[in-house]
Amino acid sequence: MTDPAPPGSDAAQGTPPARDPAPAVPLEYQDYGGHVLARHAVLKPFLGGLSAGAAVSLGLWMFGWGRIWEGESPPDALLFSVPAIKGVIAIGCLCFKGCRAFGAGLLVSIALGTLIFFGSCVYHLAGG
Repeated sequence: MTDPAPPGSDAAQGTPPARDPAPAVPLEYQDYGGHVLARHAVLKPFLGGLSAGAAVSLGLWMFGWGRIWEGESPPDALLFSVPAIKGVIAIGCLCFKGCRAFGAGLLVSIALGTLIFFGSCVYHLAGG
């Protein structure tokens, strides 16, 4: 049998005895292995992707308008395939660390290409 606890101790009152807190262990965060890029280092590829996507849209919708509409049926496939191809390429670029900014610029160029398309519609259908 065990010896009874002295009358003034914590064990006599039914609570466990107080322990010293464990020493604090510092958290060892791992380095993510990357470097923060300067703003100008990201801006150039972003503008490159934006310019490339805008150039494709501008060339297709403004300068290729006559060739597109010469066929017997309207080019419905182009209305969906051009943004879809840009989106697939942009998402592919966003997956790789070296060309994320280019992919982001290409993704933004889809919206700019939509504006170019509607501007081209107004220009060509209004008699331009």
